[in-house]
Amino acid sequence: MPAPGGRKGGAMNGGGFGAVKDVDDNPNAQRSKVLVKESIAPKKIAHLEFGLLSPAEMQRVAEFQVCSRELFSMPSRTPAMGGCLDPRLGVSDKTSTCATCKRKLVDCAGHYGYIRLALPVFHIGFIKHTLNILQCICKTCSRVLMPDADQQTMLRRVRSPLTDVLARAAAFKRVIDKCKKCRTCPHCEASNGTVKKVTGVPTLKIVHEKYKGRRMEDEMDELTASLDNVLRTNPDGIRSALRVVAEDLLPTRVLELVRKIPDLDCEVLWLDPIIGRPGNLILQNLMVPPVPIRPSVGMDVGGGSNEDDLTVRLLGILDVNVARELAMTGGAQTRTI
Repeated sequence: MPAPGGRKGGAMNGGGFGAVKDVDDNPNAQRSKVLVKESIAPKKIAHLEFGLLSPAEMQRVAEFQVCSRELFSMPSRTPAMGGCLDPRLGVSDKTSTCATCKRKLVDCAGHYGYIRLALPVFHIGFIKHTLNILQCICKTCSRVLMPDADQQTMLRRVRSPLTDVLARAAAFKRVIDKCKKCRTCPHCEASNGTVKKVTGVPTLKIVHEKYKGRRMEDEMDELTASLDNVLRTNPDGIRSALRVVAEDLLPTRVLELVRKIPDLDCEVLWLDPIIGRPGNLILQNLMVPPVPIRPSVGMDVGGGSNEDDLTVRLLGILDVNVARELAMTGGAQTRTI
């Protein structure tokens, strides 16, 4: 018998009850219940996962590559194609239409672009984590500065389902403390010194003090032998410079090192080898945010516009990027690049 009001009971599907919903396709028909498809049934969120966008993923998310410094095309004063205000990135006024989705500002939140950097750069938001990784890996073979037995013990601990976030953070801190004390790589027997960020300079700079400290005499002897001819011509100047000599870890060198880190070593460093590859900590592409979040405000007098601070910063990045590309193609000195 149907329930009062013409509603039937829950439907059976494969021995279990399925979710049901009311339908009213015909206003004159009685309301009934039908089985809800499993694809649209309510679901419970199990967990959230955060990762790092790779350069390829940034290109897939973006609509196009921003490469022009021009904001407007003259004399029409329309947003320039390929620039930071390209209409494909969205619009900032109520009358214009987005060139990507053909919608107005009220319905379009904008779209992303990207800038391809001439050379990789450090991400200021991840510089601390980049330092921690460099302190934990060998600067020759990119392996974690721990014996295999200690690595297996750490892997069992971090993979255990009973280990919570606080326990993993404490385990990672112990890994950092242990690797900092290691001066010889247990895998390739190369010498490793202290890695630190240089302060008092206008840019992000990381150095590896490979020739400083105890048990680094052999490395210093090899360096002194390679400079034998220079020492004969300018002994005082070279010897004073050898006291503060260090290896510059440029972004290109750091990217080369972290790309070689094996997947098992990534887990020891509390990194997901699939969505959190350490190579993505170094910027190779830069996302350009949509126009609606950095609107261009037109001026009543003079026909000019007031640009958002983000747009001004992006123009500065494009200028430096173009100058660097010209310097690289023109054969400029490394210091200039």
